[in-house]
Amino acid sequence: MRLKTRWAVPLFVLAVSANSAFAIDPALSLDQNVIRTWGVDQGLPQGTVYALAQTADGYVWAATQEGFVRFDGTEFVNYDKASVPQIHNNMTLSLLSARDGSLYAATNGGGLVHVQGRQIHSYGVASGLERRKVWRRFRPTDAL
Repeated sequence: MRLKTRWAVPLFVLAVSANSAFAIDPALSLDQNVIRTWGVDQGLPQGTVYALAQTADGYVWAATQEGFVRFDGTEFVNYDKASVPQIHNNMTLSLLSARDGSLYAATNGGGLVHVQGRQIHSYGVASGLERRKVWRRFRPTDAL
């Protein structure tokens, strides 16, 4: 009986704390407890998001299998090889918001794409990358 009592107290505490952790905050009105989701129906080009980044101008960027997108809270702007000639592969694996406000997108076989305002540049093997497939992006302390 002692073993059952020893486990009953921690399980009760866990159950009570877990229940309150997922409860609606009673200090908020119901209209303040809103969760919004955005997906393909709202303009996201593809449902799998590999990375998110926010640039200094407030835009949120998402990396997907069908390119990357800029989101302003209302609408998506797609950056893919059909709409931007500098993009050579849509599969975007990671994003980096640079200190200067620009964005770097690492692609699977299309090199590295740099978006700064309306200017878009692509960097591949001819630009000095070791290979066209970029998995990650790094921010050296003295660059970007």
